[in-house]
Amino acid sequence: MFVTATSALDTGLQRTQFHDEECNLEHLEQDERREDTLSVLCLDLPSFQGRDQSGHVRLQIHGVSSWQPFTVAQRKDGKGELHIKLEPKVQEGKMAPQYANWSFQTKNRVVNALHYSNRLKIRWTGPFGGVLSNSSLYEGMPVKPAVIFVCWGTGFTAITQGMHSLGHSQAQVFWRGAHDYKKYKKYWEKKVQPICQEYGVRNMLKEWKNETGDFDLFWNRGQFETAILTVIGNHTRNGQKVLVGMCGSSAACNSVTRAIENLGNHNLIEIQTEAFG
Repeated sequence: MFVTATSALDTGLQRTQFHDEECNLEHLEQDERREDTLSVLCLDLPSFQGRDQSGHVRLQIHGVSSWQPFTVAQRKDGKGELHIKLEPKVQEGKMAPQYANWSFQTKNRVVNALHYSNRLKIRWTGPFGGVLSNSSLYEGMPVKPAVIFVCWGTGFTAITQGMHSLGHSQAQVFWRGAHDYKKYKKYWEKKVQPICQEYGVRNMLKEWKNETGDFDLFWNRGQFETAILTVIGNHTRNGQKVLVGMCGSSAACNSVTRAIENLGNHNLIEIQTEAFG
């Protein structure tokens, strides 16, 4: 057993390459108070030289000591992006000591790079496999499967890999801007909407907002879970199996999972989760 595990580890290390280079960045700043407000950093990944980009990478920003794991946003044309949430926390008007870490330090590097019109230098390794990028999840699905993707904030990146691995557009995407959805409006407009359109999947937030006619309103937690359960129920009542792929915080994923389990019909529903935090 030990020898087998060691061999597998060695093989994995041989496949992994470190890449050290400059990247284009797109900083979706939400507020002029750059130091302490949420923003999303989008990095275009360089070529993986023909290899599959599915899964996650480990990333280091030059000048920030620790490595962080991030899921790759998979575009339909094979290109990859990293969508990184930067949200330093504050305490009594200053940076909270316990949060003077990767997010805060990275945001300083980003703001500095933008100020001097520099390209951001990164070092990354991977990609490593992800749950929703596993194409075997979707094998044997009918032409119109009941595939539902549920995500919060930049958890959308893992969902893009599910779209890519699914291989066709018959899926429904439920996206919510995490705990403070209004902060994610620009990210939704510039990334979530266009990528859903790129894959031809049904963007359920867009459909819901069109029905209300209010494009400044995002659904709250109750509306979000109710909408998901309604769609699942419509499938299972007809005896159709449903695959639910989720990515977000552990608390958010657990809440939706419990709500789905309370529906019953457990033999018709499969849940695959990539949770963090």
